[in-house]
Amino acid sequence: MGEGSKGCCLNPEALKEAVGLATQRLDADELQVQIVNKFGRHGAFGRGMRPVIGEALQRGLPLVSGVNSMNLAAFQAFSEGLAEEIEARLEQILTWIEAAVLVREGR
Repeated sequence: MGEGSKGCCLNPEALKEAVGLATQRLDADELQVQIVNKFGRHGAFGRGMRPVIGEALQRGLPLVSGVNSMNLAAFQAFSEGLAEEIEARLEQILTWIEAAVLVREGR
């Protein structure tokens, strides 16, 4: 995008397709956790992966998503206190996922 750019150029059609595919996967019996790249600007304005995230939260499905500081307040409002902040380190993420899956399975 050029020197000093602070964002990326999003392909809205590709995002729409990704949302559709991710939404379809929510119905898979073997799905234990949903990972969404990020809750970004589009999510903050009610678009993007927001429907996927919302559906996963409604189903009680553990979900991992990145959120930058610019969109954190919007994500916190959207998730209505259901979100837990964890360090963006693989070990912490995997530990959280394992614990969340066990809780969901009642173990």
